[in-house]
Amino acid sequence: MTLTVDQTQPHGSRTQRLRRMVNAEQIAASRARLLGLQRRHRLAAPQVPNNDSFNQEDFHFEDPGCGSNFPKQDREDDWVTLIPEEPDDFDHAVYADRERWRQEAN
Repeated sequence: MTLTVDQTQPHGSRTQRLRRMVNAEQIAASRARLLGLQRRHRLAAPQVPNNDSFNQEDFHFEDPGCGSNFPKQDREDDWVTLIPEEPDDFDHAVYADRERWRQEAN
């Protein structure tokens, strides 16, 4: 009876395999450091939230228009109508650049 052991084919090119062999100690140390950090984070005590920190859920905004005790506005909002200005040199430069960019995009 013969016992055969199947070996997996190594991954990567010959250069990559040689580089892994040469740097095996450094790779193992980095891997151990990474796994150690992950383990420490998992085992660390959970962070207790600071009660002084800002929490968005602490603020509840009410809509003053829906059945609240706020008085309604008696007048319409004052709208300001702006007088259109004539384009100056800066506006023309912006329009020219925008047109040039549009033409370059096509």
